[in-house]
This record gives sequence, C-alpha cells and structure tokens, in this order.
Amino acid sequence: MVNLQNELENLDPMNPELFQQTIVKWTQVLHPHHYLFLQLKRSFLGCLKLVSSTREKASREILELQVSIARENIDVFNVLDPGLTILHGRMLQYLNGPELQLAKLDLQAGKITKLEFMRAAAESVKKIKFATRCFEDYNISD
Repeated sequence: MVNLQNELENLDPMNPELFQQTIVKWTQVLHPHHYLFLQLKRSFLGCLKLVSSTREKASREILELQVSIARENIDVFNVLDPGLTILHGRMLQYLNGPELQLAKLDLQAGKITKLEFMRAAAESVKKIKFATRCFEDYNISD
C-alpha cells in the first residue's frame, strides 16, 4: 500500500494520460472503492480540471468521465460519511461544471429542449448552494 500511496503522490498533476494508465494498472490490484483508488480518481478529477483550464474545450468523453468519477465518489462517501462534508462539496464542484457543459452540448445538438436545459441549469444552482453549505461549517470556499 505504501508503494501505491507513493505512486499517487508522485503523479504529474498536468498529465491526464498518466492518471488513466495508473487507473488501469490499479484495477488489477485494488477494489474500485478502495480509499486509495478513490483518492487516485479524485486526483485525476483535479488533473482534468487543471488541464481543461489551459485548453479550449473538453471533449464529451472527458466531460462524461468527470461526471462518472465525481458521482462514484459522491455515492461511496454518501454511505461512508453522509451529510455536509468538504469532500461532498468538492465532488459537487467537480460534477457541476461538466454536467452543465454536457447539457449545453445536448441542447446545441437538439438532444434536449430548452426547457430541459433550464431544468439542468436549475439543478446546477441547487448543487452550488449545497456545495456552499458543505464548506460553511469549515470556513472554506473555492
């Protein structure tokens, strides 16, 4: 386990391909919900956010991956540590942007109506408010 922790700590935060390779490798030795594996996936989300801030647009595939990983973390930690936690708030931050971008892509492609997009935007606002509540008790903001 120490080797895996060291490997995680030494990953380049600007190299999403390396994170993906590590995820594939770790699937051979860890349960998908092992704490180190979830930590790796959260670090991968951070990497994707950093990289996407330096690029024009994330692909649909990357946006869907971000949504999937954030939801997985939320689902696991809603069982282990439910309620208003910093982790829940962070995962909502990672989830919110990509979900809204996917809804916008779907609207532009005619896959959803403007009303459905507005509902997605309203859900986004709810997530922001919930995430804010998660941070209030800890005096932490973005």
